Amino acid sequence: MRITLTRDHLKVMVNGFNKIVPRNGSLPFLHYLLIEQDGATNATITATNMEETLQYAVPASVENSDSPQSFLVAFDALKKLGLRKGDHVVLEPGTDSALPTVRLAASIGGQTIHSSLASMAETEFPRTLKTVSVESYPVGMLLDAYRKAITFASTDISRHVINGVFHHAEEHALIGTNGHQLGLLTIPDLPDDTDFILPPSRLLRNGVLSVGTGAIGVAEHNERQIVELHAGSWRYQVKCVDGLYPNYRQVIPPENSGFAGRISFAEDDNALIKATVKQFTDDDREFVYIYGDTERVVILNADVQEDGMRAHITLPNSTCSCDPPTVQAINGSYLLEGLKAGFNACLVPSEPAPWRCTGSMDGLHVVMPWRTEATERQHIADFVATTTTNQDQGEQPVDTPEVTPETNETSTQDQGTAGSTTPHNPSLTLVDHDPVAELIDAVTEAVEAVKTANSALRGIKGKIKAVEKHYRARDKQFAKSEKVLAQLQEVVNF
Repeated sequence: MRITLTRDHLKVMVNGFNKIVPRNGSLPFLHYLLIEQDGATNATITATNMEETLQYAVPASVENSDSPQSFLVAFDALKKLGLRKGDHVVLEPGTDSALPTVRLAASIGGQTIHSSLASMAETEFPRTLKTVSVESYPVGMLLDAYRKAITFASTDISRHVINGVFHHAEEHALIGTNGHQLGLLTIPDLPDDTDFILPPSRLLRNGVLSVGTGAIGVAEHNERQIVELHAGSWRYQVKCVDGLYPNYRQVIPPENSGFAGRISFAEDDNALIKATVKQFTDDDREFVYIYGDTERVVILNADVQEDGMRAHITLPNSTCSCDPPTVQAINGSYLLEGLKAGFNACLVPSEPAPWRCTGSMDGLHVVMPWRTEATERQHIADFVATTTTNQDQGEQPVDTPEVTPETNETSTQDQGTAGSTTPHNPSLTLVDHDPVAELIDAVTEAVEAVKTANSALRGIKGKIKAVEKHYRARDKQFAKSEKVLAQLQEVVNF
């Protein structure tokens, strides 16, 4: 068979297979693609890492020839072709060598480049695709929910089961949790109501398979569940995580569990919240304080500065219905992940207990705040009362998302203890700095540093080349001298 791949085909393939083909340190055959003739003129191209298998269908691309109807080609060789718009490449297994080869003819800019690539025997490639029955399904909605749920999953490799995303057939939802926060995303019913755990996958995180409607199927082979997805020209199979997912329901507080009120983070404030949290948290201090009353929502730094000041930002568009005011210590990263997923309407308790957050997407976000001493909460409330006014807020939003009712059990498991023994100073004033501007300045300085480093690196590369040139010239001179000496010796011996 002889297959022709256009630049557009190659670009799509590389984007998908990059997420499947191992980057290094793996079995050699996993770095190859299997190309097979499928019918008279069609072909399929397959990659696998043994846990995931991805296949791309290329229609009307094959010409019959005397060469075999399947062969392997190195993925890196295709990535390095550098085809431009209108270019194409023709691949055909070689038949004039005892070792497997692939003949390549790349048409680039109107010129054809012929070459021969070393390959492997087609029989070396593992046939990992299994037979799975699939039915039509909105694959795009499933993958969108997966990408949100995986952000809530654990990254601790010792917690293998909760590294993945759990599909719970009874709830018709995808769930991700790391033990301190939980995200539940409602999805349309699957054709086959089966529980399974999707592993963390670079491909599923990417938008390669995102289509409106595709197909899905679930099967079991050798006591291991396999999920298959069809999306456009792609066919994808993944082996599910083998394990029992924990009972996540016990940490979801019901809507009527005695919340102090609701904080609604306005979408217009998301950029300010992100910049503030990035500035107020680091490896040593992961949480920020959230203060809310009927007039304002304020984010405060957990640390008090040497001059007694405490950095804080009043969110101009967010609202709170808590009366009396509430003070919560929340992990900054968890707050940002919930807001990014669209869960911005948060029911908050009066004492440290899970937040229940809903928003624009069907589902909910549960996050456990840090335990805070009562004296520290009072210090925060007094500080805000003396340093912020209604003028700090600006305009308030009109609409906020409604909360979806749930009837699950509660949990009061504490995430940690937050607090400070710094005496309260009633004369504190608003911190006179803009965290957004500081963030921009920091980024600008980083960019300039990178530019300087690149310039220095180019200078070093030039010096290295000069040294290499010097040694090559010296070696040539030594070789020339040795030749002259040999000639003299020959003459003397004569």
